[in-house]
Amino acid sequence: NHEQYRDHWETIQALVAHQTNEQHWRQAVLEADKLVDQAFRDLAMPGATFGERLRAAEWRFEKATYHNLWEAHKLRNQIAHEVGYQMSKQDAETALSHFVAALSNLGALLKCLMPNY
Repeated sequence: NHEQYRDHWETIQALVAHQTNEQHWRQAVLEADKLVDQAFRDLAMPGATFGERLRAAEWRFEKATYHNLWEAHKLRNQIAHEVGYQMSKQDAETALSHFVAALSNLGALLKCLMPNY
């Protein structure tokens, strides 16, 4: 449902927009990763993990978009698994631009709703 994706994406954007708190940036990346994974599941991509579903969905992406989505997911993994991992707002914005490009490719978000990062 485009509306649910849009609403969730707007919540994610609010975590980064005008925020100086690194915790908000972290949360935005984690939520964006979850949203892409939800799109994979809604499209019935096979796999038990995000990584497996992403590999199954590779054909849906241009090479650069696929690579960038992996990079964004790796940032998510660093946030989730590395104690004391520090990131910048720019890191978050870059990852979010990769997540939103993937969501657009998957048909979950319309390009006209996407911000420019």
